[in-house]
Amino acid sequence: MAESYQNPNFDNQNFQNNYPAPPIQELRVGFGKRFGAYLVDILFIALLSGIISFALPIKDTFLWKEVGVGLEKQRTEMEEKGMPDDQIDMSIGIAETFAQIGILAGIVGLLYSLVELFTGSSPAKHIFGIIAAHENGTQGNLGLWGARWFIKSSSSILSVIGMLAGVELLGTTGSIVGVLFLVGCFFALGEEKQALHDKIAKTAIFHKEDIANMQEQPIAAATV
Repeated sequence: MAESYQNPNFDNQNFQNNYPAPPIQELRVGFGKRFGAYLVDILFIALLSGIISFALPIKDTFLWKEVGVGLEKQRTEMEEKGMPDDQIDMSIGIAETFAQIGILAGIVGLLYSLVELFTGSSPAKHIFGIIAAHENGTQGNLGLWGARWFIKSSSSILSVIGMLAGVELLGTTGSIVGVLFLVGCFFALGEEKQALHDKIAKTAIFHKEDIANMQEQPIAAATV
């Protein structure tokens, strides 16, 4: 009679020696899937901003003041060049639409990112089944996600505060920080698979099922 199948004893030292845990870097999610999730999030933010722009009269708020002045200057320049009125109206109309969406995108994007702060995953990351966790693969918590969110969103935070407070320096600083972290995203192409904000926050992105497996079988959670 054939012997019945016996489940392996994961706590057995022989099993651990013969089937060592893979390096933690192999379990981290690399640039490709992260970039895909980022593009989906950008699409969601653009759609939300577009919808809200038709419902929220941005042009009636102080946020539109400088934009309105710039558009009027642009209209005057077009008139001086002798452009037909219908072409001027169409050009200004298109510029106004994109300006409204652009203003809202910064605010909506910051609010949208709060999902990742409280859950460790943006809506797109949830769809892709990936989540932020400690860099050694242990499950994240609100404190970890909050620190990562603050670092990752520092550019948007500074830009929005600068826009609301009318302080141009904050907006400029936010833009510089934004470029820095944008370049830092390509760090995820490296062997460690961590973007710059991950390295600072000591986080990494993992598949949710891998995080769950590592909690059930700590042997799989290799140290960094």
